[in-house]
Parts: sequence; structure tokens; C-alpha cells
Amino acid sequence: MTDTYNPAVTPAADLDSPVITPVPEQPTGPAPIRQSMREDAHQARLWAEQSAARTRDAIREKPMHTTLYALAAGVLLGLILAR
Repeated sequence: MTDTYNPAVTPAADLDSPVITPVPEQPTGPAPIRQSMREDAHQARLWAEQSAARTRDAIREKPMHTTLYALAAGVLLGLILAR
């Protein structure tokens, strides 16, 4: 056997380095309610704008399909509500 133990190759050779990297200090406690509400409203606004843009693009790409889908949905809704 020519394999020899070489401690420089093992992961435990670098014992001076920290095992767990420290997490940067962050303010403790919950964020103020107004700040959280603004952030949530901003995220909701971005989602709504992206959804509206995707919907507009889909309608422009296939106007006949979307019209027929809307007509079918209206007929089904009318039948359900008429009962």
C-alpha cells in the first residue's frame, strides 16, 4: 500500500477558519407596520401590472380565441345564475 495519511488534504486541516460564517447584524424586532404595508402594496402593484400586461398580450395575440372564451364563460355563468 502506497496510500499515506496526509493531513493537509483532509477538510479538518484548516481548523483556524470558522466553521459557521457569522451573519451580518440586522436590526432586531419586527419592521414597522406602515413599512411592511408599503412593501406589500408595492409587491401587489407589481404583480397586478405584470398580470395585466400578460393578459393584454394574450388578447392581442389571439383575439378570436379570447372572445370565444369570454362568451363561453358568460353563457355558463348565465346558466348557473338563472337557476
